[in-house]
Amino acid sequence: MKTKQKNFFSEFQNTGFTLIEVAISIVIISIIVVTIMSMFGYALRLLNENRLRTQAITLTEQKIEIIKNLPYNDVGTVGGIPPGALPQEETINYNGSSFTVKTQIIYIDDPADGILGVDPSELSGTDYKKIKIEVSWEGYSETLSVIGITNIAPRRNQDETGTGTLSILVFDANGNPVPQAEVYINAAIGTTTIDIDSQTNDQGRLIFPGAPAGLNAYQIVTTKEGYSTDRTCSIDASGSSCTDAEGNPEPTKPNASVISGELTEIGFSIDLLSNAVIKTIRQAVPSEWTINSDTTAFDQDNPSMTVCGNGNYIFTWRDLRQNNNPRIFAQMYDTNRVKQWDPDLNVTTSNNQNNPDVAVDANCNTYVTWNDDSNGNQEIYFEKFDMSPISVWGGTKKVNTAADPHDQTFPQIFFHSSSTYSYITWLDNRSGNIDMFVQKFDQNGIQQWTPEKQVNAVSAPGDGTSTYFPRIALDEMDNIYFLWADNRDGDNDIFAQKMDSTGLQLWAGDTKINSSGSGTDQKSPSFIISSTSPAHIYAVWQDDRNGNFDIYAQKFNLDGQKIWVNDLRVNIGGSDSIQENPVIVEDFSHDLYIVWQDNRNGDNDIYMQKIDPDGNILIEHDTRINISTAGEQENPDIYINSDGYLTVVWQDNAASDYDVRAGVYGMDPETITPVANVPVTITIDKQIGNNPVLYKFQGSYFTDSEGILNILGIEWGNYTITTNGYNILVTEPDQPVHIDPNETVEIILNLE
Repeated sequence: MKTKQKNFFSEFQNTGFTLIEVAISIVIISIIVVTIMSMFGYALRLLNENRLRTQAITLTEQKIEIIKNLPYNDVGTVGGIPPGALPQEETINYNGSSFTVKTQIIYIDDPADGILGVDPSELSGTDYKKIKIEVSWEGYSETLSVIGITNIAPRRNQDETGTGTLSILVFDANGNPVPQAEVYINAAIGTTTIDIDSQTNDQGRLIFPGAPAGLNAYQIVTTKEGYSTDRTCSIDASGSSCTDAEGNPEPTKPNASVISGELTEIGFSIDLLSNAVIKTIRQAVPSEWTINSDTTAFDQDNPSMTVCGNGNYIFTWRDLRQNNNPRIFAQMYDTNRVKQWDPDLNVTTSNNQNNPDVAVDANCNTYVTWNDDSNGNQEIYFEKFDMSPISVWGGTKKVNTAADPHDQTFPQIFFHSSSTYSYITWLDNRSGNIDMFVQKFDQNGIQQWTPEKQVNAVSAPGDGTSTYFPRIALDEMDNIYFLWADNRDGDNDIFAQKMDSTGLQLWAGDTKINSSGSGTDQKSPSFIISSTSPAHIYAVWQDDRNGNFDIYAQKFNLDGQKIWVNDLRVNIGGSDSIQENPVIVEDFSHDLYIVWQDNRNGDNDIYMQKIDPDGNILIEHDTRINISTAGEQENPDIYINSDGYLTVVWQDNAASDYDVRAGVYGMDPETITPVANVPVTITIDKQIGNNPVLYKFQGSYFTDSEGILNILGIEWGNYTITTNGYNILVTEPDQPVHIDPNETVEIILNLE
């Protein structure tokens, strides 16, 4: 048998690298090569940058040495202060490399001999010169530079003849300094040309001692990225602008003068740019009229209103026409706003009457209630008048009976159209606290309960708990609902209670209306019982949970259970202002109008918003009701008239003393129609020229097909807006429209 020999050589020859092994080897070798090349390249770049840095340092030192060897008076830059022959910026090719060289030379005020503007003996601030040389070059990934700084002093300390000091301060709209603001200075004085581009320091100031003297010679422009621009203007008899090339005959800020040996200080105001969004619309406005007939300088205020079944309006108010003694007056107007009583009805002749309220029954008999101190302490009274107006009872009736030595104030009356009874609620301090009471009367003014009923939960006598702003309403079953504010938890909150027609409380405890927690105030509530089936309670109040008072609302069923998950903020705008004294009414479509006083324009105005039963805002912007914004408009009351339109009454001192004004809509203000392609001119109140008057900004534009105009990048200030071919009924915000820095303001133009 033959033995098979194993051929090791042959086996070795047949063994090789696989394709994967080859690929891996190539990758490893490539990584090693790339790494070596990268390191080599980095080493070359490092060597090159070190070479360039060494050249830049050498160039910097050479420049400084050249300057040091110049005569002191020649040390300056072309177009700079101090002036001289050295360029402010130049490009130098040094040993085959390109460098940018910037030279800055300024005077320094040495405090050793006094500070300019502080020490009266220091007049020039030119004690020595500071030289800054910056040499820069393009590195591998960024611009690199080296800086050399030195000081050069004259052979002896002496002022520069024919020069003064120019001090520039740049500040914002609030008077705060603007650091690193760009300052451009141009001047031509004799053979000297000044052309400086510099920045303010951290204190917003830039000072140039040794500035050549010249009258109205220095044109100065200040700005900053994202900021407005402020500048001087040249005096130009034929000009009508304020640009580098053109001035005007009498600029408000002429080019600066530098007086030899004196300090010239000039300030510039710049701030972040803003935007304006102008909308041109048509929206119903109310027809306004004055309710009271008195034309003396005495006040009429605290109005209240209601509407008869025949559509007539009944107004009542406090009136000081009789030698400044407050009394209660009333007036009736028909649906055409024609006065029915002549003169105004003087409800009583007692003095010191306040806080009137009014209601009518199904026959349009008028019930007026108020408080006065005719018997020493404040007490509640009321009286009934027919349409003539003649007193039905032949005199007033006292409401409260069980607390004669104490004060009763702020009555509110409610007379349901389907009921023969009226209800009056008021504030009462008989317990030492301020509590809320109620009494029921028949049509003859006879009290139905003995004694009157306390509404709010009984508190410990004299514990300091107080109720405010009593409100009352009835449902179809003559159940009585109450709202008020009280401070039982430390802050003011809104509470509610319900009674049946016998005065029995139906809720085990007072129900808190607002959901905001402690530390905030809620007050001035108003509410209605809706005419829907089932009926609901809609309550509104003023609320400072956001810092300032806003108007909030909530919906409840008749058992006091909250319907909306969150309280609804009603006012859209005015977040930085105060909204207060809201009132609410339901229209024929079961939507809800909410009206309040609002100081977003500085003085108080009357504003309105509309919501549906689900709490949806129906008007895209809060709507101002009073057309004139002169003076104060306050204390609104509202009703829906017989045509289903909103009627509002308020007190108004546009004519210096307070009058009672009312406005009635003839259309639904919810309907807003854009007006397209309206020519609009917007003008700032800042002037650049006095004779003739030239404004810093005035632009003419057109709104687009949706009635919208966006104006971007305008300066803060007060703007007047006009239209060509259209009459503006109302501008919101009121004109002139104030625009703060760095804000976008929506401006509504309601056109006739």
